[in-house]
Amino acid sequence: MPSTVVGIVVFSLMGIVFHLLQEDNPMATLNATLQYLAEYPDPENRKRHVTVWLGLIATAIFGLAPLGWQMMESHSCGAWFSFSLALLCGGCTFWAITPIRRIFRIAILMVIVLLFGFYARRSLYANTELDFFFVHPGVFLIVGSGEWDLLVTGQNTHRSLFNADMILQDMVTSRAIPNEPNLAKRGAMAQGSIIHKHYSEIGPAFPGDHVEWAPIDVNNQEYYIQATYRIGDQSFLDSEEIKIVNVGERFVSASATPNPKIKFQESITIKNQVGQVLMHCIDRDFPRTSTDLDGPVCYPGAKFAPLPRSFCTRCFGRGFEFYRDN
Repeated sequence: MPSTVVGIVVFSLMGIVFHLLQEDNPMATLNATLQYLAEYPDPENRKRHVTVWLGLIATAIFGLAPLGWQMMESHSCGAWFSFSLALLCGGCTFWAITPIRRIFRIAILMVIVLLFGFYARRSLYANTELDFFFVHPGVFLIVGSGEWDLLVTGQNTHRSLFNADMILQDMVTSRAIPNEPNLAKRGAMAQGSIIHKHYSEIGPAFPGDHVEWAPIDVNNQEYYIQATYRIGDQSFLDSEEIKIVNVGERFVSASATPNPKIKFQESITIKNQVGQVLMHCIDRDFPRTSTDLDGPVCYPGAKFAPLPRSFCTRCFGRGFEFYRDN
């Protein structure tokens, strides 16, 4: 943040210097400025006049610099910090030159500050939302010995994810492979426990992609998803863990259990590449272990939204660390 402000000031000063150097007579501008200030022989009036003009110049610099630097999307907190400096400078100038009673000046400034704070907060929260790859736990399909329909969605995207690569692994099947004595079946289980998919773009309008899965035990499922993708010119990585447990009547098959009284409970956790939890939910009756985190329920009414983040976290903390795959 301080480097941004220093950069704005330095580039502004460099622009003024280069403009003076391009003039045929650079000293003419300086002499005109000195003559202009000399029209105010009273030191108090001259100081007040200089203060007003410096305030106006500072307001223009801090107010326009973020727009020129396109900071609103990439560094919205830095942009609004600059706008706050512009408001401060403009407020001081307004206080110095406005010939109205103090109570009215205070009232006007309070209204401006309140409006500024309202729009700043709304803009900051809108521009610091997390965008990440998300696999919806989907629904149970009463087919054969039971299948599950997972759904890749753009639910948690505000900007498009490009070149998304997903690796989905059935952890229950993977753990059962070493206990399988038949080598041919073991190889088939290893091959069938992992799926890889590529998506050129996933955004808010993404229609979704169904991944129908036939787990070896539909009553106890666990999936691990790892995804890499690009937002702008930066690459990211996140991981998702989905656990699904049937705490109701055990489902055997569609023929053996025609009207199953099943009750699936879920636990979903999404982390960034350094292990920070970005989204987590766990149902009330889900059989917890010592490693399961507390959190809001997944159902009913699950939104699968990121965990709440404070203003300081949004501005000074990262939801994701950049991932470099080279």
